[in-house]
Amino acid sequence: MLDNLPPEIVLDAILPLLPPRDILAIGRVSKSLHLLISDTLIWKRKLTDSSNYIALRILTQSHHNLDWQHIYRRALSPHLYVWGEATNGRLGIDFRDPRIKRGNCVPQPIRVDVGVDLVQIVAGGWSYHGLGRNGDVVFWGEYNGDMVPFGNVDYRNPGARASRPMRLNLPFKVVDMSAGRAHVLFLSDTGDVYQSICCALPHRITHPCLENDDIYQINAAWTHSAIFMKSGTIMIFWSYDCLHSEEYRLGHGSGPRQLLSEHDGTSINTHTFDYTPDAAILPRISDETITQMANAEDAILALTESGRLYRMGLSGSRGLRGAERAQELRRMFASGEKQWVELSNFSPDNLQKLLPEGATLSHLSHITTSYRQFALYAPAIQHSVVFAGDATRNDAAPELIKVDDVVDVARGDHHSIALTRRGEVRAWGSPKNGKLGVPTIDYTRDSAVTEPLPVPFSDDRRVFVFSIASAGWQNAALVIDLDGDDEEQDGEHKKEGQESNDNCECSLFSKI
Repeated sequence: MLDNLPPEIVLDAILPLLPPRDILAIGRVSKSLHLLISDTLIWKRKLTDSSNYIALRILTQSHHNLDWQHIYRRALSPHLYVWGEATNGRLGIDFRDPRIKRGNCVPQPIRVDVGVDLVQIVAGGWSYHGLGRNGDVVFWGEYNGDMVPFGNVDYRNPGARASRPMRLNLPFKVVDMSAGRAHVLFLSDTGDVYQSICCALPHRITHPCLENDDIYQINAAWTHSAIFMKSGTIMIFWSYDCLHSEEYRLGHGSGPRQLLSEHDGTSINTHTFDYTPDAAILPRISDETITQMANAEDAILALTESGRLYRMGLSGSRGLRGAERAQELRRMFASGEKQWVELSNFSPDNLQKLLPEGATLSHLSHITTSYRQFALYAPAIQHSVVFAGDATRNDAAPELIKVDDVVDVARGDHHSIALTRRGEVRAWGSPKNGKLGVPTIDYTRDSAVTEPLPVPFSDDRRVFVFSIASAGWQNAALVIDLDGDDEEQDGEHKKEGQESNDNCECSLFSKI
């Protein structure tokens, strides 16, 4: 019967409603329909409908033909791999796990089950947050490993540890996340920004400049955060200032008291409330339009439409916090004591000089930072290279990293990892405590590896990595097993669908 319908009706109105198993079954009983369902457009559409982020990420990475039917059947249940320092529960495994080696580390990637099909991961100084394709969030590790909790600790404490992945019972769906050293920002499906410095108390950020504007980008830094609006306004505030506010004190008192010693479930209850931070609005850059920002320790960097890089230091008088710190910064902005400074060594003309003879510099569109380092690259361009620099200096000198076809860069305190178009991960920097994940390197040494090395995820299976995260001394990657079993994948998709029927489109356009 379907054979008699116009192909466009089958493609546009019928096949999108069917599960993969039924589509494949139809193709086995009809030659004409078999040819029709071989069209890659069907599988691209189904993947986009299920997870726009994964579809866009794979499209960005792939400059060669892919079997999209093959990709779809495996991409919706990617595997999570972690490696590096294992203390503070940051890898989501038990401290008695035999995969933990000398020095409390996991020196090469291991697979961890989080119970949710993830589309994005972000790394904090001692933790991870994972975003599920239905907008759910899982957490493991500690928000603040510098805070040693005593007594009857509950999940309102920033030092509380989730030794295994735990689902956060949030009253909203999340579409984007950004993690700082000891805090995280969530962007909800309603366009609100939430900050959290512990598992149980996410608070909605309120401010007059957010009322009549839309969010373009959120970015959590070492100790501060920034919200970039579509109008071009950038608002900055400091994560732990909330502890001194009446709003947070009341929210903390009303929050759920879930003692770690008594908690044996798989989720953590939360309590949300509104919080208006003491914020400062950054001045504009004259004759420039900012396209992306990134935050380092006591500094913010901005890429502009013209391909130029600017930096502004944010440090002020020692000991100031809250309203006093924000007031001092506003005064410094107004007087010109603090202003945007172009990192002239990273101008397009100067970066061109670092390239091999005959090579042409691509328009650098993305910047990532962590702690005191940053990286520039262009994920939409084939054969994109990476330039690294010191985020603490206005006279920082660019370093050309010898890795090609880069679509994403993540940085820890003293190491970096890069994701390529081929779905591979390369690592360089300090190998100590297994940060690089390269089994051929001595993970007890601290001498830097300057040549980016491949990170293996399997000895005998084809894999494709589409998302990476790094911070502190640990790393994570979301990996598609291209040789996975179809029956296993179908079961995983069914389970995920039973957990939530809400189709929250978790797309991160500004990051791809």
